[in-house]
Amino acid sequence: MQVPDLRAHNTTYDWRMLFMLVLMALGSGRTNVLAIAQWVEDQRDWLLAQGFGRRAGGKALPAQATLYRFVWALEQQVTALEEALKAWALEVLKVLDPAHPGQMVVNLDGKYLKGSARRGWGIRLCCWSVLIWDS
Repeated sequence: MQVPDLRAHNTTYDWRMLFMLVLMALGSGRTNVLAIAQWVEDQRDWLLAQGFGRRAGGKALPAQATLYRFVWALEQQVTALEEALKAWALEVLKVLDPAHPGQMVVNLDGKYLKGSARRGWGIRLCCWSVLIWDS
């Protein structure tokens, strides 16, 4: 299952690419959209070398406003994101223990990141952790 892209069809940046940029920045310790945008700018050369850029192979990376709109759009479909994460976790369980799928305990916890709310829009980034162990 995928989280649908609810943006207009004439978008410049691929939905999955924006998702990857946000996840990489969060993994690098950035805690709000401004910090994520700064991380993207700081990593510009490396990101472009890896193929992160406009769909048409351009050399531009998303600006802060684009990242805000992406997070806002993602927040509007939390249920789809939750279902996609559940489906992913089940696939991981099948790979980790094919003889006993579903026999492991999985805890999924989410926390809003401090400073990630944007006045007027109500955007808040959420960090997820997944713990898996045998029951």
